[in-house]
Amino acid sequence: MTDPIEPVAVLPAAARDSAALVGEMFAPSGSVDEYDPPLPVDASDEGSTTPEDSPSKQWSRQHEGIEIDADHDLISDDGAVVYGALRARGINRVILMGVHTNMCVLHRSFAIKAMAKRGVDMVLVRDLTDTMYNPASAPYVDHDEGTRLVVGYVEKFWGSSIDSQDLL
Repeated sequence: MTDPIEPVAVLPAAARDSAALVGEMFAPSGSVDEYDPPLPVDASDEGSTTPEDSPSKQWSRQHEGIEIDADHDLISDDGAVVYGALRARGINRVILMGVHTNMCVLHRSFAIKAMAKRGVDMVLVRDLTDTMYNPASAPYVDHDEGTRLVVGYVEKFWGSSIDSQDLL
């Protein structure tokens, strides 16, 4: 399945103008299908503040307290499968939360950017997310501010956000 191009009408004006410096940064070839503004934090070290040879155990599986109902729960890391399930059920809004907003929550094939490009209204629960960010990296702010910057990035370019209290 080919991801549809994000409609030009929703791009910031600077990104629609391929002659502008900012437009060139967002879409270097002048094509909006490459529209991908840079993240506000550098996570090239995967947010680690200590050298490690392999990921921690918690990165290798879901929490043991999460029960999965095979008759009602869909589990897939394939964005086309997730999108197809949403369409089949008439779901056009997804409320998303999770760790590593600047990585999995934003960049996976079933996550915010991919689903927003397919026209799904994505809503991030901003106080139930975290960013994988090392304050010793740019922009050199504390961890909480790094998360706020990434949430602001999501709100500016890809969807909206709510507070968990709004779910009650």
